Amino acid sequence: MPDNRIKCKVEECVYNSQGLCQADSIEVMSSGESMRVGTTDGTRCSTFRYNNLT
Repeated sequence: MPDNRIKCKVEECVYNSQGLCQADSIEVMSSGESMRVGTTDGTRCSTFRYNNLT
C-alpha cells in the first residue's frame, strides 16, 4: 500500500505536526513568474499558514 502522507519540513506552519502535513488539501504553485519549473526551488506551498506559537 502506498504511503500517501505528505511530509513537511516547515516548522512554522500551523499544518505541520511532527513532520507531516495535516491540512485537508494542499496547493503547490510555481514560485516565479515563469510557469515552467525545473526544480523544487521553483515551487512553493500556497497552503502554508504561519504558526506564531512556534
